[in-house]
Amino acid sequence: MPLKITAENYDKYKMVFAIIWKHVSATLHPAMVEKQSPIKFLNELEQQNRAMATRSLKMGLNDSLKMVTLLSAGKVLEMDADLKHNSLPSIESLTSVFTVTIRKALQKKRITTENEYYLVKEHLLTSDDELAEGDREVLYQYLEAFELAKSSK
Repeated sequence: MPLKITAENYDKYKMVFAIIWKHVSATLHPAMVEKQSPIKFLNELEQQNRAMATRSLKMGLNDSLKMVTLLSAGKVLEMDADLKHNSLPSIESLTSVFTVTIRKALQKKRITTENEYYLVKEHLLTSDDELAEGDREVLYQYLEAFELAKSSK
């Protein structure tokens, strides 16, 4: 099920994002972490424009979930334990958004929203999973068709 971040669940997903960022950022250079903290950015953006902060949280969380796939199994287990301790969704349930979005795009035979576009594109660029033969090429065609449709508007 795609992530639906609303005013009502914003704080919950911000906490999920903060926990994931804590674990992911531990693998990055300290100067990069301090300079580019997405949590700090969200805190500032919330003061200016809550709707923009919500969209940014969704994008940041989706990006972070893709980064999680690059981490060791032990690191993911630590993250899951941290999420569970805070009564938050597991990494598995959070990453199902990619699988569901790809399945929907293949069923519809197109990509219809920007969110689908970015999720599919990110998945294709960063994942070497078990897509059925030909599906990867078909999804790239859907991406191109979406880009063409957007550029003609």
